[in-house]
Amino acid sequence: MTDAAPEGHEVSVPGISDETYERLRRQASLHHRTIEDEARELLEQGIAATEEVNFADVIRERFASGGGLADLEFPARNNPARWAEFGS
Repeated sequence: MTDAAPEGHEVSVPGISDETYERLRRQASLHHRTIEDEARELLEQGIAATEEVNFADVIRERFASGGGLADLEFPARNNPARWAEFGS
């Protein structure tokens, strides 16, 4: 992240606790950033972490390491599909 504030919107967060502000200040110092740059980075990371997840892709990726779903064997269907019957 650059030291110069990017052009864009400004956000004010009134009412944060002294403890939260102090933790943000220490973390910014550790990363050699201003408090504003650190807050901006944390917001961007937090928003990125909540982006919509495609669960089909997650499942596909999880099973890919074990050979994927193509290796699964499915039993043959001997009977044709039938309509469900709901009460009379």
